[in-house]
Amino acid sequence: MADGMNPRREYPFTGSTGALWIGLAPLVLGAAALVRDIATDDGVPAAVALAVGAFFVALFGLAATLVVRTPGVTTRCDEHGVTARAAFGTRTTAWPDVQGIEVDAPPSGQIAAEGTPRRFAVVYDATGRRYSLPNLDDRRCAALDHEVDHLRAVWQRHRGADWQPLTEVQDRITRRRHVNARVGLALIVFVTAMSAFVVGLVLCVGLLIGGAYPQIGDPDPGFVVGTLLHPAALMGGLPVLATAVAVTITLLRRRSH
Repeated sequence: MADGMNPRREYPFTGSTGALWIGLAPLVLGAAALVRDIATDDGVPAAVALAVGAFFVALFGLAATLVVRTPGVTTRCDEHGVTARAAFGTRTTAWPDVQGIEVDAPPSGQIAAEGTPRRFAVVYDATGRRYSLPNLDDRRCAALDHEVDHLRAVWQRHRGADWQPLTEVQDRITRRRHVNARVGLALIVFVTAMSAFVVGLVLCVGLLIGGAYPQIGDPDPGFVVGTLLHPAALMGGLPVLATAVAVTITLLRRRSH
């Protein structure tokens, strides 16, 4: 290793949040129209409209906060350690406390949308905790393996002569390398539920704009519109049904293997 190797490295966010704002805007407008429609329906209690409105305010407030903080997400390293600054927190680990730096390629990448990371860098600290390094993934970093090799070299140079591998943590790293043959059930539940909710919300907004929902004083819209396509069914029932199907299929596949 060359003595003049510069240990300082930074991997900032290099994308744009414009597309995120553009994508968020119609959802906010659609949700506002839905809340207004519920609030003006004499058959719906005011508490329901208030609860739905509060839910959307919290949901879109969280989304907006995430978008605002995204440009500040970064990974830094120097002679002292590595720092991962995420949207909602910063974690710094000194080199003597690092037990491993890996490129993780879990099967969860197989269900990721096109253009999202499928391989990313992670750090294991002395407590065995594992966390990812922002912007060090195969989408934002073309030379991912090269950059991870650099981090390992800096770590090995600055971790100190007294550094020792901890057996428990090293065993955990080894198990992690093999356990990637399975996708966590919690991840499947989260991805399925969130995806189904977004689909339900989009359908609900489309039906609302298209005039499919009855107005005050209109006759009974029938079973399909009044029940199957009801906002509660689309944004509540659809995620539950989709998640139940996904979990069932996953458990059956695991049992068969």
